[in-house]
Amino acid sequence: KSWLMEPLTIAVLNQLTPGQYAREFFDDRVEAVDYDTETDVIAITVETYTARRAYAIARRFRDRGKLVIMGGYHATLRPEEILEHADIVVQGNAETVWARLLAEIESGTFQPVYKGMLSLDYGMPDRSIYQDKLKKYLPISLVEIGRGCHHNCEFCSIQAYYAGSYQHRRIEDILAEIRQSPNRIFFFVDDSIFSDPVFARELFRQITPLRIIWVTQVTLDIARDVALLKLMKQSGCAMILIGF
Repeated sequence: KSWLMEPLTIAVLNQLTPGQYAREFFDDRVEAVDYDTETDVIAITVETYTARRAYAIARRFRDRGKLVIMGGYHATLRPEEILEHADIVVQGNAETVWARLLAEIESGTFQPVYKGMLSLDYGMPDRSIYQDKLKKYLPISLVEIGRGCHHNCEFCSIQAYYAGSYQHRRIEDILAEIRQSPNRIFFFVDDSIFSDPVFARELFRQITPLRIIWVTQVTLDIARDVALLKLMKQSGCAMILIGF
């Protein structure tokens, strides 16, 4: 239950989907998937620990003649495996390829692999896609600050894709997203929000007047920057998650 939060990836994809396409969302964590739903295309985001379940869902839809797309970090790093279970794999970030992919499905010219580039200019995530499920989620809004990490840890899937790089969104977009949320508790979903310390300091200064509560994920090197830790606290940071 502690991780039952809005799935941000789905809201971003909803924002990227052109208006002529009808869409619906099933959250396998909180409801039964309707395998008989009237649809042409199924899109599933896949992490390594959800891959086996994702493949089972995909198989049931493909047995019904549906076209299946898979994306996410597992799909990015294991595209050959994914194509054993899906018709299309999106490697990398979907922002630069999603609309074209849908148009090419409609025209019958789609390819099995689409490679998206890093782009964080997607505007505001469209959370209306899970409006009917809000009562099942914790009152916490997920907000993306940036992607990547400045470390190159050999075990990490993030560095395997981003190769030690980090790119962040515009502060004005982040603030606008926070202001429009009905919740006052936020999870900044970055893997290492402090990869750009100068940017982080300015972000925290501008967040402080909003009087929110936020949590995020960090690497232990943040402990060396006492001034930044104090600024985090002043801006509303209540908890951090550290991976070992």
